[in-house]
Amino acid sequence: MTTRITTIGNGKDFISLEQLAVLRSIIQTERAPTTSFKYKFYSTMDVIDGLRDHNWYPVKAQEQRVQKESRLGYQRHMVRFRQEGTYLDKVGDLAPELILTNAHDGTTRYSIMAGFFRLACLNGMIVSEGEFGQINVLHLGRDQEEVIEAGYKVIEEVPRLTEKISSYQQIELKPVEQTVFAESTLLMKYAKDNSRTSSEGLQFHIDDRTFNVPALLKPLRVNDEAPTLWNIFNRIQEKMTKGNRFERTVHTTPNGHLIHKEKVPGITGITENIRVNRGLWHLMDEMAKVKLAA
Repeated sequence: MTTRITTIGNGKDFISLEQLAVLRSIIQTERAPTTSFKYKFYSTMDVIDGLRDHNWYPVKAQEQRVQKESRLGYQRHMVRFRQEGTYLDKVGDLAPELILTNAHDGTTRYSIMAGFFRLACLNGMIVSEGEFGQINVLHLGRDQEEVIEAGYKVIEEVPRLTEKISSYQQIELKPVEQTVFAESTLLMKYAKDNSRTSSEGLQFHIDDRTFNVPALLKPLRVNDEAPTLWNIFNRIQEKMTKGNRFERTVHTTPNGHLIHKEKVPGITGITENIRVNRGLWHLMDEMAKVKLAA
């Protein structure tokens, strides 16, 4: 059985518990029958209730696509939270978020991390686990209360994260540095261990695909025009996750038809979204270290 990814909420407004109830994996009260007796069930709703007690409320929730009917209602899911009293009044404003992922079928760990919501393009930016203490918990042994308490430790990191972003907004990248950032992102997203890569003028090749680097770096709005590290990150992040025309691949089909590929689709899977955002944040952080050390 295959189901579409179900999304609740627009990422801006708080979601009620009644709205969340549409996603069966989030309101699930027991582990999947396919898991072993050692498997520890962690209720997503209990975590949501605990964060609500600390003034963090859901703004978006999503369930992963499943192919087997036995996984339906137990699959991987993600919930994003924003703090009560956080307002986004103008373009460029940021709001801290918490991102919770969980599943009840043994396919993933319980995880909670810090992130940010940006008004300009409604991005969901996920922090590298190496920087802000992402909490990962195996579904083995720990009590539910201990798991919820671990999430509160992530909340304590939000002020430090805000300060770090302020420093990224002050770092300017030269054109060659912007190109390095863009090509590194393309490698992270599309290259495999044995991929062939090369640069040719404004084009970057990965196996049989060709990407236009200036198109990936081009700002979509006036507020992102300054060549700061933070702006470059946001330009690439939005195009990568939402999709954009930065590919220039030409394919010839077996019957001789010529196909031009320009539009790169956005990311819909929860796991891939987290992987790409985490990788982008890591690239930005490493670039900042190099610039500040120079």
